[in-house]
Amino acid sequence: KIRIMYGNNCNDTSAKYISTLKNGVATFTGTINRVTEAILVVDLTPNSFSLDGPKVIRFILEAKTMNLSYSVNELGAYNIHIYGSDAQKKLEIWQKTNNKNLNLINTVSENLNKNTSPDKKAVIIRQLDSIYLNITQNLKKYISNNKHSYESIYLLKKYWRKMPLDSLKFYYSQLSIPTQNNEIGNNLLDNILTVSSKNDAFMAKYGNENLNKQLKDAKGFYDFKLIDDNNQFYDLGNLKGQYTFVNFWASWCEPCIKNLPAYEKFKVKYNSQQINILTISFDKDPKSWKKSLISNKISGVNLIDADGVLKSFYNIIGVPLYMIIKPDGSVADINVSKPGSFELNKIIDKYILVVSTDKN
Repeated sequence: KIRIMYGNNCNDTSAKYISTLKNGVATFTGTINRVTEAILVVDLTPNSFSLDGPKVIRFILEAKTMNLSYSVNELGAYNIHIYGSDAQKKLEIWQKTNNKNLNLINTVSENLNKNTSPDKKAVIIRQLDSIYLNITQNLKKYISNNKHSYESIYLLKKYWRKMPLDSLKFYYSQLSIPTQNNEIGNNLLDNILTVSSKNDAFMAKYGNENLNKQLKDAKGFYDFKLIDDNNQFYDLGNLKGQYTFVNFWASWCEPCIKNLPAYEKFKVKYNSQQINILTISFDKDPKSWKKSLISNKISGVNLIDADGVLKSFYNIIGVPLYMIIKPDGSVADINVSKPGSFELNKIIDKYILVVSTDKN
């Protein structure tokens, strides 16, 4: 059995995402309304199933008949050939042009993993930085000549962490609006807004009204208002005066979901203490968020930050992330250990003791 996954912009319920190989052949049929990234997972056994690695083939899917062939062994897929997508063909040409640098990344990265000496690691990291500089310089030229192509946003998303922020913003803004407005472009924009200064010109142009309005004058956690699971605005200022533990998560995040049962037990343990406990989701789709709240039986205060206001305020790139806020709205601890851990309980107990001492 093999599995295909892709950006599903049509809410397509007709597609068959898992197919059985018969005489080495499988067929997938579905509907998309624009070019999108797809991945083919060639091994679904529990011990090896992953969305990255040698047993995953990433490619660009277009709304036409496409053919993909590969060989596979215990190490993964190889001898991969993809036909039928113009964007995929252009991407492969770019990869071939940059083949030397791309191969160097793998070689140098392996050396980095093998070396333990801090001095040697520093030298290797400088080598990697130099290689990525070459790649991003080539990418800038490519984007300048291909402002309407899907592979431009695909590559910009792939290497965005390796580019200076000002360059990243400039080349994103050079792309055509249709090229920006796909699932990869939207995700990239979300990341750029997250790491941008809250009052810069890029934020003003590309951030939505709610994002810009809330970020403009906010000085701390308790200055924000988010939507709760009853579709009402929840003023975080109501929590001011106490320590607050925040579970940042999303319904699409598997590690987040895995930690929810421990979060519920943690909440019960400290429910009667002088500390606020809540979840804030970075879901874009409120329906998916609410469905996940119900299926995972998450009670208490649950909020959604669909516009990414807190995500941008704290420059949060990934979830799960757990944070403790002081009574005045400033950060006490960021990226603390997950609920259920001895380390987190020790930190929480310390703050509860501080509150009790203050009251006495």
